[in-house]
Amino acid sequence: MVKNKKIVLLLIFFMFFISSVGYGKGFKSDVYDKTLIKYYYDDSNFYKGGAYPIDDNNDGMYEYYYFNSLGHLYVNTKTPLGLLSNEKGQILIDGIILRVTVDQILDLEKNIDTLKELNKSKAKYSYKDSYTVEKVLKESKEDFYEYVSYFYSFLDNRSIEYYKSDREIKSQVYMYIDKLDIIYNKYIKEIKDLKKIRDISEDSFNYLKESIDKDYKNSMAKMKKIAKEFLGE
Repeated sequence: MVKNKKIVLLLIFFMFFISSVGYGKGFKSDVYDKTLIKYYYDDSNFYKGGAYPIDDNNDGMYEYYYFNSLGHLYVNTKTPLGLLSNEKGQILIDGIILRVTVDQILDLEKNIDTLKELNKSKAKYSYKDSYTVEKVLKESKEDFYEYVSYFYSFLDNRSIEYYKSDREIKSQVYMYIDKLDIIYNKYIKEIKDLKKIRDISEDSFNYLKESIDKDYKNSMAKMKKIAKEFLGE
């Protein structure tokens, strides 16, 4: 019996060892139960037994997650604090993901009321300087600029002149202008998806859409002007 107990203990130790070693920072599925998730903050430790603020996507905003005593994350359920969590395990207050900056981090269990008020005041706050918003703005502006530059270069090199008639040339020129809609629709869909999963606020969505609409209209106006000059209209 003693020998068997030693073997069992060794097996338990070995299972714990392989389940904890080799994981970098981030959310990981439990090795033995894929429905459970642990948050490993280094190669051998994970959060457990309470609520923790974590900036998982490095955007400068911390979301709260609740872990049980074994380190398993509460997902799509009510946490022991009485607050719901979403499909990512992020704690919600009045249906809104609880997000704070690094200097606003408080012990959730002891400061629920304070954080509730903070979340209410930030529900309409526009994260114009957040990583996600800046990333979308940068990429969309670059795409619009590059397409207009490509269009100008394309016409300047007379690449289109192999078409036989003026009508065909004009048709091709405006076909390229119409393709600007592909870029526009791509980014509108992206920000709608971000809003749907609550990675951006309502104000941020409106701010981004306004910027994308403006870049689209400016790019369209430039391309039409270039086209008219090329076609001699």
